[in-house]
Amino acid sequence: MFLIVMSITLLLNILAEEIYFRAWLLPKMYSLGQWSWIINGLLFALYHTFQLWLFPVLFVVSITTAFVVYKSKSILPAFTIHIIANFIMAIAGILYLVIS
Repeated sequence: MFLIVMSITLLLNILAEEIYFRAWLLPKMYSLGQWSWIINGLLFALYHTFQLWLFPVLFVVSITTAFVVYKSKSILPAFTIHIIANFIMAIAGILYLVIS
């Protein structure tokens, strides 16, 4: 039951972040042209940077995701990318704990 509740919570958190950063904030930044998705990606990465060494990876993934939303005008690709990225990070964290 715990895994089900945790999975739903994580999915809702991802959805809330994508709605805020990509569906609400990014369109408000469109007047900045191509800078809108770069700045949006930067803000998203900064919001998620709990450890500075993660920033470069987060920034690249964040601007890529913002660009995809900017071009597609849909948060569905961003939601999917976000889920995949979180899954990869979770697996990497588990492997790190098991190996060390």
